[in-house]
Amino acid sequence: MFFANNINGDRISIDKADKHETYYCPKCQNALVVKKGNIKSPHFSHRPNCSCDDNWYDDNSESRRLFNNRFENDEKEVLFEKNGKKHFADIYQEKFERVIEYYNDNISENEFDERNAFFIDEFHKSVLWVFDVESIGKNVELISNNALNSQIKWNSKRFLRRSNLYLNQFLQIWLYFKSADKIFRIEKYDEKSKVFIADKTMNFDDFKNSHELSSKSNFELNCCHTLDEIFKHINQREIEIRNIKTNITYMVESNSSGQYIGERYGRSKTYTLMGKQSLDDANKSIWITEDAYKQLKN
Repeated sequence: MFFANNINGDRISIDKADKHETYYCPKCQNALVVKKGNIKSPHFSHRPNCSCDDNWYDDNSESRRLFNNRFENDEKEVLFEKNGKKHFADIYQEKFERVIEYYNDNISENEFDERNAFFIDEFHKSVLWVFDVESIGKNVELISNNALNSQIKWNSKRFLRRSNLYLNQFLQIWLYFKSADKIFRIEKYDEKSKVFIADKTMNFDDFKNSHELSSKSNFELNCCHTLDEIFKHINQREIEIRNIKTNITYMVESNSSGQYIGERYGRSKTYTLMGKQSLDDANKSIWITEDAYKQLKN
């Protein structure tokens, strides 16, 4: 980790840490070791046989330190705690209510799903995964690069090719090419051509300052809960629906035609989308609660 608390409880970065002082883990409160050598990136480390029970991989690499330094200090290594569980988010941007998880290695499927469930289901935060593909360095090739349809060949772990990762309101996968300072949002994995298809390309600074994805809590507030709210949105957006009851498509699974779905990663499957929409149109669409949908069917 790159941040710890001093004896007064003040948050101190490893860059300002003094080897002669004592620092403590914000999660388990145990004393830490200040490591500033010539081989690994400077970091705080737990002592052997420490009782800190966080089983998530702690990446103290130089590439992660440099990535984190692109953000404000109060956004780095933010501790989340609920029901006895404590975990750090690599980056948490409170103004966007989103967690950014950086990875420069192959993460296991179980840990990937566990992190998503913790931040999305427990705290209703959006999660943006950023894979530093050049640091991972396994047959990465940017085949084509344009604003709307880039193709990237990357020998990722198989679970990252799951289609349900990319048609999702609260979870996004981004591939980071730090040599070009470009970052690509993945729309899908094409099984036929064996490439990832990106629907958006951004400079890194634009990415970190952009509200690319609404948090789950904000999304819920903006959903239509009643019939009156639904018709109000239709009138405001001048959407023509001849027969509203027959034009509702209740989708809880993605399919081959590229339809977008409500809360795909979440387990409750509470929301539905009005009509058949593409991924590009999803944020402009009218989302309604399941109760409102049932009212329309009646």
